[in-house]
Amino acid sequence: MANVTVGWKAVRVSRAGSIHRGVVVPELRFLYHSHNGSRIIPTGRWLEAKAKWVYNPGKKKTGTAYRAGFQYLPTRAEVAHFNALTKGKYSFIKVRVRQTWKKPTKNSKSMMARFLFVPDFLKAEFY
Repeated sequence: MANVTVGWKAVRVSRAGSIHRGVVVPELRFLYHSHNGSRIIPTGRWLEAKAKWVYNPGKKKTGTAYRAGFQYLPTRAEVAHFNALTKGKYSFIKVRVRQTWKKPTKNSKSMMARFLFVPDFLKAEFY
């Protein structure tokens, strides 16, 4: 795949999950917005964001529209900074992304991606 970049995606890790070779594997969940009607993150395959224009919550009348995509942080340093601000509230998983752009907000270091690949839980690297 051309132009694949590595980044870090904030996720929730649920206790419920599937059984894989006798081990309960937790589910990874998107934080705020679902993908194809579910917040459970499919792993081991490329996901494509729906092509549409979106706004930050509560900003539809006053905010700037931007392309929908998967939000991620580009470096471990950004993850550490965000983690300190949120007091470790989220888990971060290392992901692969394609077709990326900067999220058009003033204070955000986050990036957006049209395509996202989340590895299987047992093979994943977490922060």
